[in-house]
Amino acid sequence: MGRLKILSPGFLTTVQDSGRYGYRSYGMPLSGAMDFFSHMTGNLLVGNEPGVPSLEITLTGPEIEFTGRLLIAVTGAEMYPTINGQQVEMWKSHRVGRKDRLSFSYPASGARAYLSVAGGLRVPVVMGSASTYLRGKTGGLNGRKCEEGDIVETGSHYNAFRKPVALPLHLIPEWKQCQVLSVVSGIDCEAFPEESIGLFYRETFSVSNYSDRMGIRLSGHTISHRDKADVISYPIVPGTIQVPGDGNPVMMLADSQTVGGYTQIAVLATSSLWKTGQLKPGDMVNFRLIENGEAVRQLVKVMNELDEVFGRGDNRITMERYRNKGG
Repeated sequence: MGRLKILSPGFLTTVQDSGRYGYRSYGMPLSGAMDFFSHMTGNLLVGNEPGVPSLEITLTGPEIEFTGRLLIAVTGAEMYPTINGQQVEMWKSHRVGRKDRLSFSYPASGARAYLSVAGGLRVPVVMGSASTYLRGKTGGLNGRKCEEGDIVETGSHYNAFRKPVALPLHLIPEWKQCQVLSVVSGIDCEAFPEESIGLFYRETFSVSNYSDRMGIRLSGHTISHRDKADVISYPIVPGTIQVPGDGNPVMMLADSQTVGGYTQIAVLATSSLWKTGQLKPGDMVNFRLIENGEAVRQLVKVMNELDEVFGRGDNRITMERYRNKGG
C-alpha cells in the first residue's frame, strides 16, 4: 500500500470514479469523471479495472509527493507532468518511488487531467461510489476537494516487474479549441421553430465562464422558443441540452440535477459526452445531429479500440464493466 501526499492542491482536484449509479431517483447526481475516456484509459494503463477511483485535476495541477513505490499514469488534458522536474509522457505508465514529486503545468489544451495509480485510491464508498459530489458534500475526501496536506491511500498491488504501457498514438485524443459534438434529438424539439433548430445545428457556440461540473452554459447565439421555455419538470441525464428563457443552451454534465424544467433541444451522444469534460471557457462547439443507431456505433467503436489494446479474453472493455468498476 502506498500514499499520495498533496503538497499543493491546484485549482480543483477531486477523487472521481465511474459514478454513483442507481440513486438518481432519490435526487442524487451521477457525478464521476467528467472525461470517462481519459479516466478509463489511465486505469487500464496501470493495470486497474477501468472504473476505479483516480484524481481528477482541473486547469491547474497539484504537486504530489509519493511515499512509496507506485505505478502511475497521467491522461487527459495536455498538462506537461513532471516527476522530480523531468517531463514525462502522458498516456503512459511510469514507476515512481518514495519522495518522488509529481507536478503539472497549465494545460496547453483540454481542461482536466487524470492521475491513475495501480491499485486505485482508497477512500470511503458512499452509495456505491467514491466519487466526490461537491455540492452535496458527498464522497471522496469527506465530500470536498483536495487540500494541502491531505494524504490519500492507494490500493495494495504493485507489480515491480510490470512493464510500462503506452496508449497507441492514434488513440490519443486531440483537444481542439472547437469541438464537433454528436447529439440525438431532444424530446422538446416541437417547442422550437424550424429556424431555431437550424441555427442550433448550423452555428458555432462559445463556452461561457458560467461552466462547471454541473453544466456548461453556451453563448454567441440565442435559441428562440415557439412559446415559452418553462415546462413541467421531468428527468434529465448528463448530456441533456436545455434551453432556458434567455435562449442560451446549457449542456448538463456529471453533477447535473436529476430533473429539469426547461425545454430539451438535444442530448449528447455518449461518445461525445466525455469530450465536454475537456472544454474550458472560450472554447467553441458545433453540434451534429445523428440517429440513435449511429450514436451506439460511435460508442462501440471507442470501446472496441480500447479492447484491442487492453482486453483480456472474455473480460472485454465495455461501458458496463466501467460503470460496475470492474466488479
